[in-house]
Amino acid sequence: RTTFGHGLPFVYATKTGAGDATLTTQGTPTVWSNSGGAIGFTVNGHDYAAYAPTGATWTVSGTTIRSSLYNRDFFSVAVLPATGSASGRAAALAAYAPYAHNHVTGTKVSWSYDEASAKMTATYAFTTQAKQGSGTGTVFALYPHQRDHLTGVTPSSYSYVSPRGPMRVVIGASQFRTVTTFNGVLPQLANTGFSP
Repeated sequence: RTTFGHGLPFVYATKTGAGDATLTTQGTPTVWSNSGGAIGFTVNGHDYAAYAPTGATWTVSGTTIRSSLYNRDFFSVAVLPATGSASGRAAALAAYAPYAHNHVTGTKVSWSYDEASAKMTATYAFTTQAKQGSGTGTVFALYPHQRDHLTGVTPSSYSYVSPRGPMRVVIGASQFRTVTTFNGVLPQLANTGFSP
């Protein structure tokens, strides 16, 4: 069973039954880190990380990456932001690691409107389940229209490319807020006398 969502760089996985967790890549992976249950690898120019529980290891054979998960039933895989350097890849792998096992189980948005100032506040919240330890928070990327009206959290320097523009990454938060001006909508369109 996998869980993923818009703006979430992680795919969270839970397996049932016997057998190893197995990832099959579209091309031979170049492994640049493999320790502590986390493996960092590059396939077709894109950087990825797979995180297994503490005590687990990953093995690579051809295009297959495999782990017994140390007899546990969960893991996660993340697409890492492009950093352009070996040290940048390693830093992203480490920055994401504390949140790899905080599986996102739900999201919710709520709104409040201050009529006097014409400001709409939207609060986006993530519910997580710690599969290992008792951590909270997650990693998420914001679309430009969210980033430009963000309040309460500060994005990292990491970003992803999207058709809407760069998506900036927030690491370790459980929610974020945007504040935008909203002056209402016209209840009807004015009669201009124009007819097609």
